[in-house]
Amino acid sequence: MSNNRYCKPMCNHGYDFSFLRRSRLYEECSKQTGFKWQSQFIGGNKLAVCNKAHIQVSGRASAYFSEDQDCLTTKSNSSLIESAIMGVFMSELRSDGVQGDAENSCLLVDKQESVIY
Repeated sequence: MSNNRYCKPMCNHGYDFSFLRRSRLYEECSKQTGFKWQSQFIGGNKLAVCNKAHIQVSGRASAYFSEDQDCLTTKSNSSLIESAIMGVFMSELRSDGVQGDAENSCLLVDKQESVIY
C-alpha cells in the first residue's frame, strides 16, 4: 500500500449515492492509475455525491454511517474511526487482494459525503 492511496466514500443515514457503488466500494490513486483518482465523475474531481434519500440501495451496507453515528460523530471519536470504520475498510481491501498495512488514515467530512483515506 506504500505508494497507493485508497479512498472509500460513505454517506450519512438518510442519504444515498448518485451512482451505483456496490461493485465500486473504493477508489484508487496509484502508479497504475497515473496517480489520478479513477472516478465516475468526468474530470475526476469528485469521488462520490450523496443525495437525500429515503432508502439506501446504491452502495454496500458498509458504505453508510448508521443513524446514530454520522460522519461528524465518528470524526470526533478516534476509537470509532479505527475500529468501526478503518477496520472494516482494511478487511474490504484485503478481501480484494490489496496487501500491506495502512500507513496513514484519515476521515474527511464534506457536507453529506465522507471519505476515508
